[in-house]
Amino acid sequence: MFHRISHSVRIALTTGALAAALPAAAVQFDNDSGDNTWANVLNWDGDALPTTDLDSPGAAELFAPINITLNTAQDIRELQIGDSVLGAAGTTTLTIGTGGVLNLGESNNRIGREVNAGMYGEATGHVIVDGGTLTSQRTIRLSYDKPESADSILEVRSGTLHNMTNFIHVGRDTRAFNKAEFRVVGSDATLIRTEDMRFLQGFNGGTSMASFAIDSGGISTVLVDDQLDLLGATLDVSVIEDYDPANGDIRLFDAGRLTGDEAFTNFLQGSTVSASTANFSYEWTIDYLDFGAEDPNNVDNGVYLRNLVRTAIGGGINGDYDNGGQVEQTDLDFVLSNWGDTDVSDVTGWVNFPGGGGFDGLVDQNELDGVLLNWGSTSAPDFTGSAVPEPASLALLSLGGLLLYRRR
Repeated sequence: MFHRISHSVRIALTTGALAAALPAAAVQFDNDSGDNTWANVLNWDGDALPTTDLDSPGAAELFAPINITLNTAQDIRELQIGDSVLGAAGTTTLTIGTGGVLNLGESNNRIGREVNAGMYGEATGHVIVDGGTLTSQRTIRLSYDKPESADSILEVRSGTLHNMTNFIHVGRDTRAFNKAEFRVVGSDATLIRTEDMRFLQGFNGGTSMASFAIDSGGISTVLVDDQLDLLGATLDVSVIEDYDPANGDIRLFDAGRLTGDEAFTNFLQGSTVSASTANFSYEWTIDYLDFGAEDPNNVDNGVYLRNLVRTAIGGGINGDYDNGGQVEQTDLDFVLSNWGDTDVSDVTGWVNFPGGGGFDGLVDQNELDGVLLNWGSTSAPDFTGSAVPEPASLALLSLGGLLLYRRR
């Protein structure tokens, strides 16, 4: 699942103690068929797939730029992607799609290998888990080779990533690289789990980053069984589908314990994390929770986004208090059930934005007029064609609002 970004990708495929002691021959991905698939034997030098057989070639090499898809099951010993010394500048992408299973064995695995002097930033290795499964028994290292490494991205969209007994290293402080990134997209992953995870900034200032793209379901939480080390790491949060605050807080990491700086360098404890879509701006408060490894409450350890404030962007429709795109019964119910309130921040679904469907500090006749005078509107206030209630209905509704207010 890692691509040999702009260089060769080597995958040692042998297993067992004897295999570990033997150098594995290499098989090069040449894409002779032109279909970019791992399972096609014609795409490998010698027209033979890498295998775990000791009598067969035991390493796979991929050269950038190329995109490779894995939709079958493969057991290999080692995966290495991105080596400008052997390859060329550019990006190599390996996507483990539906039906794809890549099991990595007894050797360390590298995304973003050594590059020629001064070439870091020109080559990138990108591994995407999108419906398939990636498992590893040893470390997965991003931009970890000396002295200069290619850039790297390990991305999970859906499916499973499970590093069973070791670290995922995102960058290294004794290496020069441009960016090493661990990326989670959306909430569709079945499992993202590792024994330990460590983020380290490059000695040249290279960025070690965790990035999360939130969808309507939130985010797939990264489970770290033991140690989450955020030393020198930065955090990037985006929203790719509108998220309802009613869904609650978001847990980015579930960790056994926090070590290192115990916070991302760009977001300290209590900082505001902001993002936006075309419809809303989002602001969370970041919370690092660490009771210590021995505390019984450590099941709650991790990194959270809490206390979401979501604000609609743009003018909106006056009276459209739920920002549903039309002034209708829900908006009227909001006004009547909250008549006389001076704070609607705790009203689930009420979206407050200046000049649009928000409110002016008191739910009263002004908010009621916003609904009644714009009933049925699906754009800026326009009475043409709108299903405006009859005058008698307007009077009754106004009276009803006043009665509600008096009862309070």
